Amino acid sequence: MSYELHAFARAFFHGAALCWIYDGLTVWRLARKSGRVAVDLRDLLFWIFAALVTFRYFYTVSSGSLRGYLFVGIVLGSLAWKYSLSSYYVKAGTVVLKFLGKVWNIPAKVLKKIGKKVEI
Repeated sequence: MSYELHAFARAFFHGAALCWIYDGLTVWRLARKSGRVAVDLRDLLFWIFAALVTFRYFYTVSSGSLRGYLFVGIVLGSLAWKYSLSSYYVKAGTVVLKFLGKVWNIPAKVLKKIGKKVEI
């Protein structure tokens, strides 16, 4: 019983971690303008990653057997993240990433002006 409880707890954190990673992609999408193809490609790569990591988790925990309590743990972990910290993480991350983009853009603008002056 303790092994199943431990596996359930790990599945819970597995689901929360997958949602946290996807929220990182959401922050990137909100802070930086991207084309539809780039957004779709990142989503596709995320879901391939999530499937492989989840498959590996099931394989190591239960030798590849599908266990209902592991599915429930992943879903509950995802829901716990989504309805607790997700919105704060996305808002704060978007603000920070936009700020860093502006700070990073300042040297680029200065170098562009210096480059124009040198060409003249």
